[in-house]
Amino acid sequence: MLAAPFVFSPVVICYNRSIFRQHGLSHPVSLGDWQELLETAKASTSAPNEDGMTDHYGFCFSSSPNRWPVFLLQNDGSIMAADRSRSTMADERNIEALEYCVSLMYKEHVSPIFSHGSSHLAESLFMKERVAMIMSTYYFMNEFRDHSIDWDVMTLPKGTKPATILLGGGLSINAASSHRNIAEKLVEFMTGEEAQKLLKQYGCTIPVLRSVAEDDSLLNPDIHPQHYNRYLEVLPHAYPLHVLNMNQSEILTLLDELNLLWAGMETPADTCNRIEQLFNSRLGLAGAGTGMEK
Repeated sequence: MLAAPFVFSPVVICYNRSIFRQHGLSHPVSLGDWQELLETAKASTSAPNEDGMTDHYGFCFSSSPNRWPVFLLQNDGSIMAADRSRSTMADERNIEALEYCVSLMYKEHVSPIFSHGSSHLAESLFMKERVAMIMSTYYFMNEFRDHSIDWDVMTLPKGTKPATILLGGGLSINAASSHRNIAEKLVEFMTGEEAQKLLKQYGCTIPVLRSVAEDDSLLNPDIHPQHYNRYLEVLPHAYPLHVLNMNQSEILTLLDELNLLWAGMETPADTCNRIEQLFNSRLGLAGAGTGMEK
Protein backbone atom coordinates (compact mmCIF):
# COMPACT_ATOMS: atom_id res chain seq x y z
CA MET A 1 0.00 0.00 0.00
CA LEU A 2 1.54 3.30 -1.10
CA ALA A 3 -0.60 5.50 1.17
CA ALA A 4 -2.83 4.94 4.18
CA PRO A 5 -6.35 6.26 3.45
CA PHE A 6 -6.99 9.30 5.63
CA VAL A 7 -9.80 11.59 4.39
CA PHE A 8 -12.10 11.83 1.35
CA SER A 9 -14.72 14.00 -0.28
CA PRO A 10 -17.07 13.81 -3.24
CA VAL A 11 -17.90 16.98 -5.16
CA VAL A 12 -21.32 18.32 -4.14
CA ILE A 13 -23.23 21.59 -4.44
CA CYS A 14 -23.10 24.20 -1.70
CA TYR A 15 -25.87 26.77 -1.83
CA ASN A 16 -26.71 30.05 -0.12
CA ARG A 17 -30.05 29.82 1.66
CA SER A 18 -30.36 33.62 1.97
CA ILE A 19 -30.06 34.19 -1.78
CA PHE A 20 -32.60 31.44 -2.41
CA ARG A 21 -35.05 33.03 0.03
CA GLN A 22 -34.46 36.44 -1.54
CA HIS A 23 -35.63 35.01 -4.87
CA GLY A 24 -38.56 33.07 -3.39
CA LEU A 25 -36.93 29.66 -3.78
CA SER A 26 -37.38 26.83 -1.34
CA HIS A 27 -34.40 24.89 -0.01
CA PRO A 28 -34.05 21.94 -2.40
CA VAL A 29 -32.68 18.62 -1.24
CA SER A 30 -31.32 17.92 -4.70
CA LEU A 31 -31.47 19.00 -8.32
CA GLY A 32 -32.96 16.52 -10.73
CA ASP A 33 -31.03 17.16 -13.93
CA TRP A 34 -29.03 19.78 -15.84
CA GLN A 35 -32.19 21.61 -16.87
CA GLU A 36 -33.28 21.94 -13.25
CA LEU A 37 -29.85 23.28 -12.31
CA LEU A 38 -30.16 25.85 -15.09
CA GLU A 39 -33.69 26.86 -14.06
CA THR A 40 -32.68 27.23 -10.40
CA ALA A 41 -29.61 29.25 -11.40
CA LYS A 42 -31.75 31.52 -13.58
CA ALA A 43 -34.23 32.06 -10.77
CA SER A 44 -31.47 33.04 -8.33
CA THR A 45 -29.50 35.32 -10.65
CA SER A 46 -30.16 39.02 -10.05
CA ALA A 47 -31.18 41.28 -12.91
CA PRO A 48 -28.40 43.62 -14.13
CA ASN A 49 -28.41 46.98 -12.34
CA GLU A 50 -28.43 50.37 -14.07
CA ASP A 51 -24.71 50.03 -14.76
CA GLY A 52 -25.22 46.64 -16.36
CA MET A 53 -23.61 44.85 -13.43
CA THR A 54 -24.98 41.60 -11.96
CA ASP A 55 -24.87 41.71 -8.16
CA HIS A 56 -25.03 37.96 -7.78
CA TYR A 57 -25.27 34.94 -10.04
CA GLY A 58 -27.22 31.75 -9.50
CA PHE A 59 -24.23 29.48 -10.13
CA CYS A 60 -20.47 29.75 -10.51
CA PHE A 61 -18.89 27.38 -12.98
CA SER A 62 -15.36 26.22 -12.11
CA SER A 63 -12.70 25.24 -14.63
CA SER A 64 -10.80 23.32 -11.95
CA PRO A 65 -9.94 19.75 -13.05
CA ASN A 66 -11.52 18.64 -9.77
CA ARG A 67 -14.86 20.24 -10.72
CA TRP A 68 -15.87 20.55 -14.39
CA PRO A 69 -15.30 16.85 -15.34
CA VAL A 70 -18.44 16.15 -13.28
CA PHE A 71 -20.49 17.16 -16.33
CA LEU A 72 -18.42 14.98 -18.63
CA LEU A 73 -18.81 11.94 -16.35
CA GLN A 74 -22.54 12.56 -16.06
CA ASN A 75 -22.82 12.50 -19.85
CA ASP A 76 -20.91 9.19 -20.02
CA GLY A 77 -18.00 10.93 -21.69
CA SER A 78 -14.34 9.95 -21.72
CA ILE A 79 -11.05 11.54 -22.75
CA MET A 80 -8.90 8.47 -23.31
CA ALA A 81 -9.87 4.97 -24.41
CA ALA A 82 -9.77 2.41 -21.61
CA ASP A 83 -6.62 0.82 -23.12
CA ARG A 84 -5.13 4.29 -23.82
CA SER A 85 -4.80 3.37 -27.49
CA ARG A 86 -6.29 6.71 -28.56
CA SER A 87 -7.97 9.85 -27.31
CA THR A 88 -11.77 10.01 -27.35
CA MET A 89 -11.97 13.74 -26.61
CA ALA A 90 -13.96 14.54 -29.75
CA ASP A 91 -16.78 12.19 -28.76
CA GLU A 92 -20.18 13.88 -29.12
CA ARG A 93 -20.90 13.23 -25.43
CA ASN A 94 -17.91 15.34 -24.42
CA ILE A 95 -18.88 18.12 -26.81
CA GLU A 96 -22.42 18.12 -25.44
CA ALA A 97 -21.18 18.33 -21.85
CA LEU A 98 -18.86 21.23 -22.64
CA GLU A 99 -21.60 23.01 -24.59
CA TYR A 100 -23.69 22.93 -21.43
CA CYS A 101 -20.79 24.26 -19.35
CA VAL A 102 -20.08 27.26 -21.57
CA SER A 103 -23.81 27.97 -22.02
CA LEU A 104 -24.05 28.69 -18.29
CA MET A 105 -21.61 31.57 -18.78
CA TYR A 106 -22.15 32.88 -22.31
CA LYS A 107 -25.68 31.97 -23.37
CA GLU A 108 -27.72 31.80 -20.18
CA HIS A 109 -25.62 34.31 -18.17
CA VAL A 110 -26.24 32.51 -14.89
CA SER A 111 -22.53 32.19 -14.07
CA PRO A 112 -19.66 34.66 -14.12
CA ILE A 113 -17.23 33.98 -16.95
CA PHE A 114 -14.57 31.70 -15.53
CA SER A 115 -11.55 32.36 -17.69
CA HIS A 116 -8.89 33.09 -15.12
CA GLY A 117 -6.53 30.68 -13.46
CA SER A 118 -7.68 30.63 -9.83
CA SER A 119 -9.01 27.20 -8.96
CA HIS A 120 -10.95 28.64 -6.03
CA LEU A 121 -12.68 31.64 -7.63
CA ALA A 122 -16.07 29.95 -7.17
CA GLU A 123 -15.52 29.38 -3.45
CA SER A 124 -14.22 32.93 -3.01
CA LEU A 125 -17.33 34.42 -4.65
CA PHE A 126 -19.53 32.10 -2.58
CA MET A 127 -17.97 33.37 0.66
CA LYS A 128 -18.62 36.94 -0.51
CA GLU A 129 -22.27 35.93 -1.15
CA ARG A 130 -22.03 36.85 -4.82
CA VAL A 131 -23.16 33.44 -6.14
CA ALA A 132 -26.02 31.23 -4.97
CA MET A 133 -24.54 27.81 -5.85
CA ILE A 134 -21.11 26.32 -6.40
CA MET A 135 -19.61 22.88 -6.84
CA SER A 136 -17.31 22.26 -3.90
CA THR A 137 -15.84 19.63 -1.60
CA TYR A 138 -16.05 18.89 2.09
CA TYR A 139 -12.41 19.95 2.33
CA PHE A 140 -13.20 23.51 1.30
CA MET A 141 -16.30 23.79 3.49
CA ASN A 142 -13.96 24.40 6.41
CA GLU A 143 -13.24 27.83 4.90
CA PHE A 144 -16.87 28.88 5.35
CA ARG A 145 -16.68 28.77 9.14
CA ASP A 146 -15.49 32.34 9.65
CA HIS A 147 -18.09 33.80 7.28
CA SER A 148 -21.69 34.59 8.26
CA ILE A 149 -23.18 32.63 5.38
CA ASP A 150 -26.45 30.74 5.73
CA TRP A 151 -25.50 27.74 3.61
CA ASP A 152 -26.22 24.06 3.12
CA VAL A 153 -25.35 21.11 0.89
CA MET A 154 -27.28 19.31 -1.83
CA THR A 155 -26.46 16.63 -4.34
CA LEU A 156 -25.46 17.42 -7.90
CA PRO A 157 -27.98 17.08 -10.72
CA LYS A 158 -27.56 14.14 -13.05
CA GLY A 159 -27.06 14.02 -16.80
CA THR A 160 -27.63 10.78 -18.65
CA LYS A 161 -26.47 9.16 -15.41
CA PRO A 162 -25.70 10.29 -11.84
CA ALA A 163 -21.99 10.92 -11.29
CA THR A 164 -19.59 13.06 -9.32
CA ILE A 165 -15.86 13.24 -8.66
CA LEU A 166 -14.35 11.52 -5.61
CA LEU A 167 -11.24 13.05 -4.06
CA GLY A 168 -9.15 11.30 -1.45
CA GLY A 169 -6.21 12.01 0.80
CA GLY A 170 -3.68 9.53 2.13
CA LEU A 171 -0.59 9.48 4.32
CA SER A 172 2.72 8.14 3.02
CA ILE A 173 6.13 7.68 4.58
CA ASN A 174 9.36 8.49 2.76
CA ALA A 175 11.13 5.17 2.23
CA ALA A 176 14.45 6.89 2.90
CA SER A 177 13.31 8.49 6.15
CA SER A 178 15.60 8.08 9.13
CA HIS A 179 12.58 8.37 11.42
CA ARG A 180 10.42 5.59 10.02
CA ASN A 181 9.25 4.21 13.37
CA ILE A 182 8.05 7.61 14.55
CA ALA A 183 6.43 8.31 11.17
CA GLU A 184 4.60 4.99 11.27
CA LYS A 185 3.26 5.81 14.73
CA LEU A 186 2.02 9.17 13.46
CA VAL A 187 0.23 7.51 10.52
CA GLU A 188 -1.27 4.96 12.92
CA PHE A 189 -2.57 7.75 15.15
CA MET A 190 -3.94 9.89 12.30
CA THR A 191 -5.85 6.93 10.84
CA GLY A 192 -7.02 5.74 14.27
CA GLU A 193 -10.32 6.48 15.99
CA GLU A 194 -9.12 9.33 18.24
CA ALA A 195 -7.66 11.49 15.49
CA GLN A 196 -10.45 10.65 13.06
CA LYS A 197 -13.01 11.80 15.65
CA LEU A 198 -11.14 15.08 16.12
CA LEU A 199 -11.24 15.65 12.35
CA LYS A 200 -15.00 15.14 12.31
CA GLN A 201 -15.71 17.20 15.45
CA TYR A 202 -13.74 20.27 14.45
CA GLY A 203 -14.18 20.42 10.71
CA CYS A 204 -16.25 19.35 7.71
CA THR A 205 -13.58 17.08 6.22
CA ILE A 206 -14.88 13.50 6.09
CA PRO A 207 -12.65 11.01 7.95
CA VAL A 208 -12.07 7.73 6.17
CA LEU A 209 -12.91 5.57 9.21
CA ARG A 210 -16.51 4.65 8.46
CA SER A 211 -17.67 4.29 12.06
CA VAL A 212 -16.53 7.87 12.69
CA ALA A 213 -17.68 9.35 9.37
CA GLU A 214 -21.23 8.12 10.02
CA ASP A 215 -21.34 9.06 13.74
CA ASP A 216 -23.90 11.88 13.86
CA SER A 217 -23.19 12.52 17.55
CA LEU A 218 -20.00 14.29 16.41
CA LEU A 219 -21.89 16.87 14.31
CA ASN A 220 -21.92 20.48 15.49
CA PRO A 221 -24.46 22.91 13.93
CA ASP A 222 -21.93 25.74 14.32
CA ILE A 223 -19.50 23.84 12.08
CA HIS A 224 -21.39 21.33 9.96
CA PRO A 225 -24.18 22.15 7.47
CA GLN A 226 -27.67 20.82 8.19
CA HIS A 227 -27.43 18.18 5.48
CA TYR A 228 -23.81 17.19 6.05
CA ASN A 229 -24.66 13.56 5.28
CA ARG A 230 -25.51 14.27 1.64
CA TYR A 231 -22.18 12.65 0.79
CA LEU A 232 -23.68 9.25 1.63
CA GLU A 233 -26.23 9.70 -1.16
CA VAL A 234 -23.63 10.42 -3.84
CA LEU A 235 -20.88 7.95 -2.89
CA PRO A 236 -22.40 5.11 -4.98
CA HIS A 237 -21.96 7.35 -8.05
CA ALA A 238 -18.61 8.99 -7.15
CA TYR A 239 -15.63 8.33 -9.40
CA PRO A 240 -11.93 9.17 -8.93
CA LEU A 241 -10.30 11.14 -11.72
CA HIS A 242 -8.26 8.14 -12.85
CA VAL A 243 -11.39 6.77 -14.57
CA LEU A 244 -10.56 9.32 -17.30
CA ASN A 245 -7.44 7.23 -18.04
CA MET A 246 -5.15 10.26 -18.11
CA ASN A 247 -1.71 10.73 -16.60
CA GLN A 248 -0.70 13.87 -14.72
CA SER A 249 1.03 15.40 -17.74
CA GLU A 250 -2.12 14.97 -19.85
CA ILE A 251 -4.29 16.48 -17.12
CA LEU A 252 -2.07 19.58 -17.07
CA THR A 253 -2.15 19.77 -20.88
CA LEU A 254 -5.95 19.50 -20.86
CA LEU A 255 -6.18 22.25 -18.24
CA ASP A 256 -4.11 24.56 -20.42
CA GLU A 257 -5.75 23.68 -23.75
CA LEU A 258 -9.27 24.33 -22.44
CA ASN A 259 -8.51 27.98 -21.71
CA LEU A 260 -9.59 29.10 -25.19
CA LEU A 261 -12.96 27.47 -24.62
CA TRP A 262 -13.48 28.98 -21.16
CA ALA A 263 -12.52 32.39 -22.58
CA GLY A 264 -15.23 32.11 -25.26
CA MET A 265 -12.71 32.05 -28.10
CA GLU A 266 -13.43 28.58 -29.46
CA THR A 267 -16.43 26.29 -29.82
CA PRO A 268 -16.65 23.06 -27.79
CA ALA A 269 -16.48 21.01 -31.01
CA ASP A 270 -13.33 22.80 -32.19
CA THR A 271 -11.75 22.48 -28.76
CA CYS A 272 -12.50 18.76 -28.48
CA ASN A 273 -11.23 17.99 -31.98
CA ARG A 274 -8.06 20.00 -31.46
CA ILE A 275 -7.28 18.35 -28.09
CA GLU A 276 -8.01 14.87 -29.44
CA GLN A 277 -5.61 15.41 -32.31
CA LEU A 278 -2.97 16.72 -29.89
CA PHE A 279 -3.28 13.70 -27.59
CA ASN A 280 -3.34 11.24 -30.49
CA SER A 281 -0.20 12.78 -31.96
CA ARG A 282 1.53 12.26 -28.63
CA LEU A 283 0.38 8.65 -28.69
CA GLY A 284 1.93 8.21 -32.13
CA LEU A 285 -1.39 8.47 -33.99
CA ALA A 286 -0.78 11.72 -35.85
CA GLY A 287 -2.76 10.52 -38.87
CA ALA A 288 -5.74 9.27 -36.84
CA GLY A 289 -9.13 10.82 -37.37
CA THR A 290 -11.34 12.24 -34.66
CA GLY A 291 -13.91 10.37 -32.63
CA MET A 292 -16.87 12.28 -34.05
CA GLU A 293 -18.31 9.09 -35.53
CA LYS A 294 -18.72 7.46 -32.12
